[in-house]
Amino acid sequence: MTRSLLDPEHLALIDGGVGVSIASRDHALLPNLMRALGGRVEPSGELSVLLSAIDGASVLADVRASDTIAVVFSQPSTHRTLQLKGRGISIEGASPSDVALVQRRIDAMVDELEAVGLSGRFARELLSFERDDLLVVRFRPDSAFDQTPGPRAGVALGIAGKAVADAGASVTEAGPRITTDSRPSPAGPASGLPFKPAGYRTALRLDAIRSCLEGATPALIATCAPDGTPNVSYLAQVQ
Repeated sequence: MTRSLLDPEHLALIDGGVGVSIASRDHALLPNLMRALGGRVEPSGELSVLLSAIDGASVLADVRASDTIAVVFSQPSTHRTLQLKGRGISIEGASPSDVALVQRRIDAMVDELEAVGLSGRFARELLSFERDDLLVVRFRPDSAFDQTPGPRAGVALGIAGKAVADAGASVTEAGPRITTDSRPSPAGPASGLPFKPAGYRTALRLDAIRSCLEGATPALIATCAPDGTPNVSYLAQVQ
């Protein structure tokens, strides 16, 4: 299914140095969002995304309960962004080949972030993980969207996207409201340090995340449609 939705350039994007984010929603339609570590398209057409079990505890609970997921891949140097949504979710432990894949994805992402002026050390800390903490979330994509910032952000890809183009129209997704997820953060980054307890909050000055506010690593917002479908968009500007 994934290969029928995407062209070779989108498949190459998934295989390169990209930021990966996962969104789901809970029973009250509150969206939830986290950073993942990499992804790949399986021979079956399913999409596998690799993430930290500790950092992703609340998102994992949501996808198990709702069987809905949205995953975004974005290249820092170009802001080319792809979003895939689907169901049929399974979760399993990572194999040694999965660990090797994540390391390759991190190496490529470090190159990308260094290209936009961030240090390699920052990038590796941002994407650090514990091997025993790694999980694979696999699902069957049923829709894909070009989320690259610009006038065509949100255009459907694949068969749906062709129909839109033929009609001379543009398809975007939007929920009727934006909600804030007030649940406690499950844990801090799995970087070899002791795990932080649920509800842990780090006092952070705005200067420490200046590059995020200026677009080097763009901010994200997750929303949820009335039918329960999660959606992720990059913010054009944070002030």
